[in-house]
Amino acid sequence: MAPLESGGLSQRGTYNGNPLSAAAAIACLDYLAEHADQCFPRMDRYAMAIAEHVRDTARRVGTAVTANCVGPCVQLFGGVTDVATLQALPNVSKEQTLCLTELLVRRGVATIPRGLMYVSTAHTDADIDTTLQALSTSIEALARDPRFI
Repeated sequence: MAPLESGGLSQRGTYNGNPLSAAAAIACLDYLAEHADQCFPRMDRYAMAIAEHVRDTARRVGTAVTANCVGPCVQLFGGVTDVATLQALPNVSKEQTLCLTELLVRRGVATIPRGLMYVSTAHTDADIDTTLQALSTSIEALARDPRFI
């Protein structure tokens, strides 16, 4: 915390330093620590299922879309079939990724427009099923979009 206290590092945010936000964050971290052996494997399993589903669906419909995941974080990429290194990032189609995330939002799945999705402890099997269905229909629609054929 020394860099923050000294002013050498700026940390901005709407609720930073708010006592209620800080208490909620501490409670969340305590819960995750106490239930780590149930929470993290489940979130990781969900994220891996989402990423695998994206790759499988894209291969099936013949479009360049992929996904990577680290823990409960999933990143969607349009215009490419693989993003194995940072050097591959310039090949990602920002337009196609944005189009995919818009298609997902229209189907009830909120993502960050640049393709980030986060799995949480609140997600259920039904939520993941809904997400997989939305991904299937969104990737299929993207494959038919004349801008990306």
